[in-house]
Amino acid sequence: MDALRVDLLKQVVEEYKKSSEFKMGLVHMGWVSLEYGYQLALARLRARHPGVEIKDDPFTLLPVDADVPMVEEQPFDNSPPLADE
Repeated sequence: MDALRVDLLKQVVEEYKKSSEFKMGLVHMGWVSLEYGYQLALARLRARHPGVEIKDDPFTLLPVDADVPMVEEQPFDNSPPLADE
């Protein structure tokens, strides 16, 4: 009985790891890790070398950008491509 349960749990985990939700979760975690690592490295650099000038990232979201009018819901499919494509 226990062996059957363990096999079933392994099968469920394997099926979940094949799902697009799992893959997109990994992609999102990578983005978050990369952004956090960048901010951490930048903070350390500024702390160790206070006089250094660093160009800002052009893709950083700034408060001045909040006033730009734009469509609230822009259709965009960010999911990984399907296997049959």
